[in-house]
Amino acid sequence: AHLELYLREFHPSGRPAPLFYSMREGIPHRLSTDSISLVVGTAAAMARETCGAVPENVHCHLFRKTKAMDLYKNGVPLPFIMQLLGHESMSTTSGFYAFATLEMMSEAINKSAPNIGGTEKLWKSKDAKQFLYTLD
Repeated sequence: AHLELYLREFHPSGRPAPLFYSMREGIPHRLSTDSISLVVGTAAAMARETCGAVPENVHCHLFRKTKAMDLYKNGVPLPFIMQLLGHESMSTTSGFYAFATLEMMSEAINKSAPNIGGTEKLWKSKDAKQFLYTLD
């Protein structure tokens, strides 16, 4: 819906032009890498004001990596992700994007052995729990 509104407003004629552009002498030109980085960094700083979870170093490649991991976590096969990213080698895709997160490992353990690590507390008091953390 947002993309359709954007296209109607900034691409009304349907003429070929970069999706996001700057105008010079009345002609749309693609944004430079530096311009895109500035836009992304500015948007991230604004978002960080309302959501502290937005990382400090947001860059374009972070979007690519995040989407690839999201697809992987949701069960999309690596060969599909490899094609989407334009990788020539599966080792590139698996080396950079396909690794198990703690959440994925926890879900796998819970599926295979749901009774392991139940909710019952194994310590009598908060002090006992703190003591366990200090052991080497």
